[in-house]
Amino acid sequence: DAATTLYTLSSLRENKDRAIRAGAIRPLVDLMADSSIGMVDKAAVVLGNLANLPKGKIVIVDEGGIPILVEVVEVGSQRGKEYATATLLQLCEDSYLYRTLVLREGAIPPLVALS
Repeated sequence: DAATTLYTLSSLRENKDRAIRAGAIRPLVDLMADSSIGMVDKAAVVLGNLANLPKGKIVIVDEGGIPILVEVVEVGSQRGKEYATATLLQLCEDSYLYRTLVLREGAIPPLVALS
């Protein structure tokens, strides 16, 4: 399973950099957007790993990850909601712009419901 392998590899910082440079974020966002594939939770975990790096945060936002993450918080599995929430938190840390984007996506109601 490619997502599981990518998760294992992305536990090391240098592999996170490689995954981001190789363009892994776009396919992960796409996997999260299509719940019929059944890969939302795994993709969310890997995306969370890549959000640990500043470049990862930038690419996640540039690739349209915020609306997808908010959607997972709204309608995903319990595990997916937790992973997506953790990733949104990482994006919002130290970034007023990203906090604003998350708020504009309507993240507050699903986050309150989750809590």
